[in-house]
Amino acid sequence: MAHAAVLDAATERAAWRERIGKARKGLFTPPGLVDTAVIPGAVGGTNWGNTAANPAAGIVYLLSQDFPSFYQLKPQADRYVAGGQGPGASPDAAEIERGRVVYEQRCAPCHGIDRAGTPAAPSLRDAGDQLAFVPLRRIVLYGTGRMPPLDHIEDDEIREVAAYLGGGVRRPSPAPAATPAGPVVASGGVRRPESAPRPPIDPARPYPEGVEAPAQRYFTDYGLGYPYLLSPPWSSIMAYDLNRGVIKWRRPLGQDQDAARAGGANTGVPRGAQRQGMLVTSTGIVFSTARDGRFYAFDADTGAELWSAALPMGSEGLPATYALNGRRYIVVNATTPLAWGLRAQMAGSVRDPAVQGGYVVFALPTR
Repeated sequence: MAHAAVLDAATERAAWRERIGKARKGLFTPPGLVDTAVIPGAVGGTNWGNTAANPAAGIVYLLSQDFPSFYQLKPQADRYVAGGQGPGASPDAAEIERGRVVYEQRCAPCHGIDRAGTPAAPSLRDAGDQLAFVPLRRIVLYGTGRMPPLDHIEDDEIREVAAYLGGGVRRPSPAPAATPAGPVVASGGVRRPESAPRPPIDPARPYPEGVEAPAQRYFTDYGLGYPYLLSPPWSSIMAYDLNRGVIKWRRPLGQDQDAARAGGANTGVPRGAQRQGMLVTSTGIVFSTARDGRFYAFDADTGAELWSAALPMGSEGLPATYALNGRRYIVVNATTPLAWGLRAQMAGSVRDPAVQGGYVVFALPTR
C-alpha cells in the first residue's frame, strides 16, 4: 500500500494547529462529540511487558513512548459497530465501488490488481474473517508478517476496502460446539467446526437487564496515528530509582529513518516501543530490542550506549539468554518489519520483501 500524496509541511502543520486548537484538553477530560486530545495516548507511556529490574539496587528499567491520541465519540449507526444496521447488514454497491478504488490505489501494488497476491504479499482472495473491518483495521494499523504498519490509512478507507474484499457483511455467531465427554484437557478441548465462521468482535455488549439506558450508544476507537505531532525523542529507555522516586537516567531508544535522512539523531523510534523488551545482567549491562533493526547494550548505571548490532529485520518481545559449555548467549527474535519513518511509509519506501528475518544469537565474550 502506498499513499497517493504527501502534504507539504506548512499545510500539514497549519491543519494540525487548527485541529489541536479546537480539541478538548485537560487532565481526566473524557471523550466527547468533538476531538479530545490525550497524551500519552492509547499506546503511549510504558507497559507491563516493557520492564526489567535489579531488585538488589532497587532500580526498574522501562521502555516508553510518547504517542498522542485523539478521541471522538460517534453514534453506533455505523454498520460495523454492533447495534447499527444489524447482524445481517451488508455494504451497498457504492461502498463496494469506493473500496475497489481504494484497493487499487493502496493495496494492489503488493497484493495484485486481481487480489491473487504477488511475491511481495499474499493473496487476499481467501483471507476469510481477516477481511472484516475490525481484524483488517488491526492489520493495517499494526502490520503483520512482512507488512509494515500503515497508520496513515483512514478508517473509512479500511471499511470500504473491507466491503470490496467481501469482509463487510456481519455474520451471526456460530452455535457453540458440544463439550466432548470425559476430561476436557484429555480430549483436546472444545473444537470449533472448521466450517463455522469466527464471530465478529462486538463492542456493544448489552446493558444488564433492568438498567435504564439510552437507545443511542456512542463509541470511540484508539485514536492512533499521531506520533509526529511531538518533538523527538519519541521513545526512550530509562532507569527509575525506587529508593528515591526519581528517574536516574533516560535516553532515546532507536532511530527514526526519516529523521536520520534529514540529519537528525537520537530521535527514538516513533512507534513500537511498547512491544520491545530488555534483560539486565549481573555485570551491569541492559540489553534491549528496538524496532529500528538494531540490538542495543546500555550501561545499567549511567545509560551510556556500549554497543549495538544490526539485525536482518526489526524485533519485538523479550531477548532470552542461556549458557552452553561455559559460555553465555543472547537470542533475539528479528522477524518484524522495521519501524520506518511515517513519510517513508507513505512514499512506499518499505523493507525489501525478499529479506527474511529469524532468530539471531549473540555470543558474549568469554571474560
